[in-house]
Amino acid sequence: MRVRSLSEQVISQGGVALAISVDIVNAFNSLPWDAIRRALAHHHVPPYLQGIIGDYLRDGYIPYMGQDGRKIRREIKRGVPQGSVMGPLLWNLACDVVLRVDLPAGVDIVCYADDTLVIASGITFERAKELAELGAEVVVAKIHELGLEIAPHKTEAL
Repeated sequence: MRVRSLSEQVISQGGVALAISVDIVNAFNSLPWDAIRRALAHHHVPPYLQGIIGDYLRDGYIPYMGQDGRKIRREIKRGVPQGSVMGPLLWNLACDVVLRVDLPAGVDIVCYADDTLVIASGITFERAKELAELGAEVVVAKIHELGLEIAPHKTEAL
């Protein structure tokens, strides 16, 4: 609804709306736990809850069998629990920083789970394109600061 509203507003005024869909590589499995901890502190989550979540995010590992048949443990320092109520909540808390980036006038961002859309509006296609590129650059930089990677081959402009 937000995307439709932004688009309709621009088009009703004779402008052009351009959206860039930014794809995050392996998003839910890749979110660094440090980003979650920083977000909990930023959002003033009570210390006792930070402690509980911190304990959950500590000493994680995946056991598996190596090629030689020996049991191996691989440490985990990334990812949110999928299939639980807590997973999307932790993702949203950590990725809220992307929604708070300082964008140029005429650029908006809409996020839904791990889908990120940068929407630029201008009087001409050229102006919308210029703003979309500036906005995408800022958003991608913030996503990288979180410790996440972008899949350029899956990124689209609409």
